[in-house]
Amino acid sequence: MKKKIHFIVIAFLLLGFISKAQTIVWTGTTDNDFFNEANWKNSLTNQIPNTDAINPGMDINLALQISNVSAKVNAVGIIQLGTGSLSIEFANLSAESFSGGNVTINEEGYVDLSSTLPFANAVQVNLTSGIGWMRTLNYSAKTVFLNNLAQIKVNGNPAVYKTNLRLDNYYFKGCVIRADLASTNPLLVYDGGNLQDTSASIAVNKIHSGATIANGLDNKIMSFVLKKGFMATVAIENDGTGKSKNYIASESDLLINTLPKALQNSISFIRVVPWNWVSKKGVAGTVVGLNEDWYYRWSNAGESGVDREYAPMSFGLGGGNDAGDIILYQGKYKATHVMGFNEPDNCNGQGGVNGGCIIDNAVGVYKNLMKTGLRMVSPSCTEGEATKWLKDFHIKATAQNVRIDVIAVHWYDWGNNPAVNKTPTPEEVFNRFKNYLTNIHNLYGLPIWITEFNANPNRSGAINLAFMKLALPYLESLDYIERYAWFQPSSGVANYYDANGNYTDVGVYYKDSITSPAIPEVTVNANNNLNLVSYPNVALNKIATANSFYSSSTLPSKAVDGDLTSATSQWFLNFGVPNDLSYTPLPAWIEVDLQGSFTIESFKTVEASNAMKDFNFEVWESSLNSGAGGWTNVTTVTGNPASSFTTIKTFSPVTTTKVRLNITAHNSTTYLRLFELEVFGIPSETLTVKKYEKQLFSAYPNPVNNGILTISGNQEIDSVEVFDIRGNKVNTPIEKRRISVGNLSSGVYFLKINKQHTIKFIKE
Repeated sequence: MKKKIHFIVIAFLLLGFISKAQTIVWTGTTDNDFFNEANWKNSLTNQIPNTDAINPGMDINLALQISNVSAKVNAVGIIQLGTGSLSIEFANLSAESFSGGNVTINEEGYVDLSSTLPFANAVQVNLTSGIGWMRTLNYSAKTVFLNNLAQIKVNGNPAVYKTNLRLDNYYFKGCVIRADLASTNPLLVYDGGNLQDTSASIAVNKIHSGATIANGLDNKIMSFVLKKGFMATVAIENDGTGKSKNYIASESDLLINTLPKALQNSISFIRVVPWNWVSKKGVAGTVVGLNEDWYYRWSNAGESGVDREYAPMSFGLGGGNDAGDIILYQGKYKATHVMGFNEPDNCNGQGGVNGGCIIDNAVGVYKNLMKTGLRMVSPSCTEGEATKWLKDFHIKATAQNVRIDVIAVHWYDWGNNPAVNKTPTPEEVFNRFKNYLTNIHNLYGLPIWITEFNANPNRSGAINLAFMKLALPYLESLDYIERYAWFQPSSGVANYYDANGNYTDVGVYYKDSITSPAIPEVTVNANNNLNLVSYPNVALNKIATANSFYSSSTLPSKAVDGDLTSATSQWFLNFGVPNDLSYTPLPAWIEVDLQGSFTIESFKTVEASNAMKDFNFEVWESSLNSGAGGWTNVTTVTGNPASSFTTIKTFSPVTTTKVRLNITAHNSTTYLRLFELEVFGIPSETLTVKKYEKQLFSAYPNPVNNGILTISGNQEIDSVEVFDIRGNKVNTPIEKRRISVGNLSSGVYFLKINKQHTIKFIKE
């Protein structure tokens, strides 16, 4: 009898152990509904849970697991775990809120909670990886900090803000909760194109340079993947200077299958930092309470708070000219950008004192600031100097490979003599403001921060308020305006607060104005001021013709003269005003004779306003039409936005003697204004097969994909070398007559056999 009792007890304990070991795993068999039991199965029995076992707002009491799922799982309602648990990894879950139980977020587990009360009834959260998050869309970082830290653990340890836990802004209303671990490696780099061959993991919040880049990949990187929630800056010099680029993976992983030409096999500096999501609206100085989530202080002395990001500034020469300054900026929590030189065009004040107004000095400081590995914001000049001092700074910075990612400007309508003209209509002020921003964007083609602006302190509070009501919605509508900060002047006419600390009408409107994400794109792989294509502009000062032009001062030759900014240097075409000069309806074309054979792989258009909407970039092909020649399309652009005044397109290299833009639709309804057409390439004779050379060897298949290129021919082969289109030797595996091309990016290459015989091949 005792044996029977013992057997029952053992069986009961064993059954309990098995029950606890059972996990209900997500299959997504039916749909993406978290609460549909048909999407789950028992890990041991493969049985679907009972009906009503997983319902919103009811205790689930099961061990749930979502793992390695590509489609987002959606839970409409409260996930009430009860005594159960949920673990998630390599998957995305969208839900309203959690109640009770335990939630474990492992590597690449991403959970979005939409409720204004996302943590109900003491749910416990454990974060085990720095790549992954719990994101509260309508519950701020400050609220998480005040109310929920006790519910969060990192690898089983209590969460400590800024020690093992990050609380980043998710714009004004939300928060990204994630582990802050030194072991986090958000960037994976490869020495082959298309994420192939030798790789290395790059850790967050460290400078990786030269020999410290893992797996010997210094000067060998060709492609990478950056995990979402992070920003990376790469440069060709060990200290972060020289040709460089910034990348942002905001809402999605960013895959770069082929780096820009100037960075290929040249990267010697990498810094990865966590991204912080902020809105456009910010403030300057120490003012608070305006529903802002970023600020700056005309200095580098501020700090980010739990609820807003601080953007540090090197106010003048002394703020960024030594190694200590760089360490200071690198240590700024939440900082993703570095600003510099407030109104440096004034040699007697602001950032221009002590030699800060000397452009060469400012460029030197900016070169030093590149070592921070942050996104670079230009000096912010007085409005009249934004097209003078700043333009000269921009030219010199570009010539010295000093990267600028964002243009900062001020605006007070000083050009309208506000000390005398005190009572313009708000609409007049607003229209001048719009024209100013349009001109700035046309000039530089980069995102803009307006770090100081108002309708002018000489004008009434009523005019300033009316101007603000026109300006803020407009700024929110422009995709190239990333951030703005209204400036409250000491005159008191447009302050946020009155003498008693109460909101003014200006303050109320600014506080209550709805603001949108500063950078809404899921990823950012944007151009800066540097030419990373590295090929020269082969269209410069060549012969240009067009189907029409407005007048003798707006000839097509103006679009290839190298002047990207002067209003008098543009190809001007009337396609929409029948009664005006030289009316010619679309389609329109402009053609450039390159005056020689060139292998080209990209082009850029710079327009004065309203970008070309639909057009083809075409090249001349002499073999068409029975040898008479003709135009063939290389790439098509459709739906180009009106505000995209600078358009850059890259394509597989092609050899030609002439190029043409064939324009079929425009964002304007009247005129086309093209400042410049730039075409990037090199003479095709740089590395080519001589027509008179007897071909003793051949290579197949050609074009070749990711396999093996084989050399055929009767002669012995003593040596084989591979060169890219620029004449640079490329390291790739070669064994006798077989060349492995898997590590090559798409493009044109040349085999040099026995030091004298050349074969051209194409890697697709």
